[in-house]
Amino acid sequence: MIILELPSHGQAPAQVDSGTFEGLARSLDDWLVKENLTGIDMVGSSLGAELVLVMARRGRVGSVVALDPGGFWQGWERTYFRTTITASIALVRTLRPALPALPRNATGRTAFMLQLSARS
Repeated sequence: MIILELPSHGQAPAQVDSGTFEGLARSLDDWLVKENLTGIDMVGSSLGAELVLVMARRGRVGSVVALDPGGFWQGWERTYFRTTITASIALVRTLRPALPALPRNATGRTAFMLQLSARS
């Protein structure tokens, strides 16, 4: 198993275009070629899931597992998420005394994690 650290994440140095999704995809693509790892199976979560899907579309990898693909949203998506997550955080702070009881049943879990889960 190889666990990859993307440029500008953790200790990996940033590259000129590391602040963009395309830059991270380019870095991953370049790394796969340099390390002679094209064709390998890959797994990614969140931003990593989106990146492994891009590598699959480019024909660089074998099978992929993409867990909750996401990452660099654009336009209204970013605004929507920022607005709704801010409201969710405020709600959690308000409900703090009741938090231990919420995940005890499916209805509570669904209500509590609605924004972040398709299914609880």
